[in-house]
Formats: sequence, C-alpha cells, structure tokens
Amino acid sequence: MRRRRVTALMLATAASALNLPGRRLRQRLRAATLDPTPEGTWDATDETYDPRDSAINLALLDEPLELPETPSRPKILAFAAPVAVLNLANFIMGSVDTAAVGTFGTTTQLAALAPGTMGMEYSCYALSFLTTASLNLLSTISDPDGEERDVWDSTLAGSIKVAILVGLVHGGLLLGAAAPLARLLGANGVTVAPAARYLRLRAASAIAFHVSAVCGAAHFAKKDSKTPLYTILFAGLANCIGDRVLCPLAESGRLPGIPDAIGAAALATTAAQFLGLGFTLMALKRTKRLPKVWRRRGTGTTSGAFLAFAGPVSQLLWCRIAIYAYVGRCASLLGAAAGAAQQIMSTLFWGSTTLSAEPFNTAGQTFLPDHYDPETPDVITPRFRLTLQRLLDSSLLWGLAITLGTYPLKSEKALSMFTTSKDVMRLVAIGPILAVGALIAPMLTAEGTLVVLGEFQWLVRSMVFSSFVTYGLVTWLRHAGKASIANYWWATVTFTACRLVCNMVGVRTHVRRARVKNLAEYRREKREAELRLRTCPPWFDKRSKRKVPATGQSYPMDIEYERIP
Repeated sequence: MRRRRVTALMLATAASALNLPGRRLRQRLRAATLDPTPEGTWDATDETYDPRDSAINLALLDEPLELPETPSRPKILAFAAPVAVLNLANFIMGSVDTAAVGTFGTTTQLAALAPGTMGMEYSCYALSFLTTASLNLLSTISDPDGEERDVWDSTLAGSIKVAILVGLVHGGLLLGAAAPLARLLGANGVTVAPAARYLRLRAASAIAFHVSAVCGAAHFAKKDSKTPLYTILFAGLANCIGDRVLCPLAESGRLPGIPDAIGAAALATTAAQFLGLGFTLMALKRTKRLPKVWRRRGTGTTSGAFLAFAGPVSQLLWCRIAIYAYVGRCASLLGAAAGAAQQIMSTLFWGSTTLSAEPFNTAGQTFLPDHYDPETPDVITPRFRLTLQRLLDSSLLWGLAITLGTYPLKSEKALSMFTTSKDVMRLVAIGPILAVGALIAPMLTAEGTLVVLGEFQWLVRSMVFSSFVTYGLVTWLRHAGKASIANYWWATVTFTACRLVCNMVGVRTHVRRARVKNLAEYRREKREAELRLRTCPPWFDKRSKRKVPATGQSYPMDIEYERIP
C-alpha cells in the first residue's frame, strides 16, 4: 500500500510538471492515477499484462492538438462572394430571360413570364434542401483525402443519385402540371399559354440544376467557393448569348417550334444549365473530388441521415415560398401592368437580397462545424463564439453593401433593362427591397447557425409564426382597400424582421444555456476518456458478484477485484 501511494505521488508530480492546460483536467489526473490492480492478483512473470498499462499515457495527452483556425472577416467575405454568384446561377438566367423578353417581346409575354419564372425558381428553391443536407453530411468528414475517402465517395455519390431522382420527379411534375401551376401563380387569360410553355421548356433543366447544386456543396465542404464560380460564369455567358440570338429569331418566326421570345428564352436557359453541369462535373474530376467508386459500401449517406437535415429544412423553404407566392399572386391580380411590375420586383428581390445573402447561411454551415461537436451540444467553445461573432459582423457589412448596391436600380435607366413601359416603371417600388437587403444577411446567418446547432424545431416554429403574421397582414391589405405593389412588398419586410428576431433569440438562448469550455481543454478531456477506455481493463467485484465496466474511474482499494480475461 505504501508503494502504491509513492507511485501515485510521483505520477501526480509528473502531471503538474507537464503543465497540461485546464485546472479541472489536472485535478482529474491526480484523482485517478492509482492502478486498481490489487497486490498479489497477477503473476509477476506474466508478460501479457503490466499494471502500468492501466494508467494514462501522459505523453499521448501532451501531443500538440491541431485546432481549426478561426476564420477572419476578410476570409469569410472572400468565401461568401463566389457563393453569392453560384446561388444566383438560376436567378441570373431568369433575369437574363426577363431582360430579353422585355426587350424583344411584348408586355403580355413579360406578364406571362412572372408566373413562369416563379414556378421554376420557387420549385427549385423549395428543393434546395438537397444542397443543405449534402453540405452538412460532407462537412462532418474530417479526412476526405485520406482514411475517410470511402466515406466521402459514398456520401457524395449517394447525394448525386438522390439529386438525379429528385430532378427527374421535379421535371416530370413541371412538364405535366405546367398550365395549372401557371394559373395558380397568377396567370390568366392570354398569359396562361406562354407561361405554361416556359415551364415545360424549363422542366428539362431541373435535373441539371439539382445535380450542379449538390456538386457545388462538395466544393463548399472543402471551403472552396471559387471553383463553382468559374463553372457558372461559362453557363451565364452562354445564356446571355443564347437569349440575344434566339429571341429575335423566334419573334420573327424563323425559329422552328418556338413561336415567341418567352419560349426562346426558356430554351436558351435550359441549354446553358446543361452546359454548366458539364463544367461542374469536369471541375470535380480535376480537383479529385469526384467519387472514385459509385457503388455504396455501407458507409456514408443513409436515408435517415439525409432526411434528418432535408426534412426540417424543406419545411422552412416551403413556408418561405408559400408566403412569397401568395404575395406574388395578390400582386398579379391587380392587372397586367401590376403583374409586369411584380415580375421586375421579384427579380430584383431574389437577386439583390435573398440569393445574394444566402452565402452567409452556407458560410455558417461551413465554418461553425469546425468548432462544434454535435455529440456534446451543451458545450460551446470560445472559438465557436468568436466565429459566430465574425460571421454576424460580416453579414451586417454584406447587408449594407446589398442596400447600397440596390439603391441605383430605382432609376429609370436601370429599370429600362427590364421593360420599356413607363406605366410599369411607376409601379416598381425599391424601398421594401432596400429594407429587406439590410436585414436578410444577419437573419440567414442566424438560420445557418441554428442548423449547425440542430435547433430545427425552433427554426420551424419561428418560420410558422412569421408566416402567419405576414399572411394576416397581406390579407388585411387586400380586403381593406389598400392593395398595391408597394404595400404588399412592405409586408415581406415584416416577414424578414420577424424571422430575424426569432432566429437571433434562438441562437442567444442556445449559446447562453450551453457551457463555455476551451476547445483544447475539451479535446484533451475527450482524449483522456478514450485512453482510459482503451487502457483500463474490465473488472469483477468478488463481493457483489457483478462486473465493473472499464470507465476509467478509480475503484476503492478495500474491494477485492479480479480482472476478466
């Protein structure tokens, strides 16, 4: 017994000399340094067991920890800028369509383009949970280029297969329900046929859109946002050239099978998206991120893990789209000129606010997982708080930039890119778009943070609350005789403000409820527990006749133990 006490004192002194970080960790080392092996239990000539093996290897604990670097604000902004362009891919092509139809087509075609683009863009946006689920699953792979390459291949291959399936179903539904969907979104009379034609031609590009989005998530998981940017620039350029060439040909009757400019614009956009998909797959192969083996090996993406992210995120997207679709339908019912103005405002809104700020949702899901362990949701590290603060600061700057960049669009010269009608220009209100632009970036940052923290229930509840508030406000405006394009869009400002408040309250509640612990101390304690479980054998209490698990706890010395072979 005396010899055991001397050994314990020497080990405790060694632990102090190592100067391990964390007062609590050193106290635990001092409290658990005794080897519970009773004297005389083991044969000294048995070389298969050394009593010292059950003690913690302090040299292993003192190995330097590779802590992820906290991203700086310039690094966050440098990551967000290319993501903004990538998120705008589908919207940019729709904006080019709006400009081409407004220039080469008629006001009726431009009014028909509103429900057509709403049907395509909203449905694509509703299914963008594929990107969120793929990004979160791929971001959790710690060594995708080494030991976990099989997991990376299986996860990415599974995500691409799901995207192909969703794209086929999405395109089939658009192809078969184009006319009813166009009527649902506000098309009536002479605008139904061109809107349905636009949806049918764009339906073929659904599979290209979803597969490209999942492949882009693979680049984001490696914190690479520039490679997807280069690929989409080629597709955007091809779309511009296609619209400029095909729309005049269709209007003059020289394009077989395409009777007007709206159909030619849809054809050019579809071809450009497939061209972008080809460039995206080539980029994945060049960066060696394309799966080497497409057959699943039992690891990686599972339906349960995929649906854990896809289910709640899809609910958020559908609530958001339902509100904007309701606002768009109410605005389209005010007349043809109001419908054209609604299309222009919808184009400006999605481009200059929502999709431009979406990168901060992606950035939160890219940088925050490096400093957060889902296995211990009650632990928030200082690095996590610092990263979150920098994300919020950067989002405020981004929102200010969105507001300043959107303000010049209120001029007649800028609006002339979308229409030549003075009546339509007078109905366009830029004020609500400026207000949303200042609020939406921090709101989406908080939303991405809640996704990382796993607070899906809070997200769904906040979205439902905000949706009911906005729905009630729009309905009151409609029946109170105050219906106008400007008033409807000011209601969307209320929607964004409610979501911002609810999301920030959710983040603050989770962070304040959690324990703040230094990441180095937390990882050392976790490594200590792993070493204890690996080095401490199980024991059998002879008095109580029960097995004692190898938890690394120090056992009382007055109890007789026997090691289980």
